[in-house]
Amino acid sequence: MLFRSDFQLPNDTIRLRPGGSGGGQNGLADVLARLGGSTVPRLRIGIGPLPAGWKSADFVLGRFSRQERDAIAPLLERAADAAEEWIATGIQSAMNRYN
Repeated sequence: MLFRSDFQLPNDTIRLRPGGSGGGQNGLADVLARLGGSTVPRLRIGIGPLPAGWKSADFVLGRFSRQERDAIAPLLERAADAAEEWIATGIQSAMNRYN
């Protein structure tokens, strides 16, 4: 099952960050609150922009269509490569290479 991620980022974009705010995302804000701070590294996957007429929560929590899944597959592979780099060499190195 594949759910959407961040509509604030353009489609086909990933961003690694060493920390920061929830950026208006309720789920991320909840994670940060439970962990007690904003210094939680994250990998964001762009799905934006928000389509006209959609509520942000409905869009972010909605499932991709088969056509959208096929289109986003290369981005997910790139995100997986970035995560491997992050684990192997640290977030700063991965940010330099993939952001």
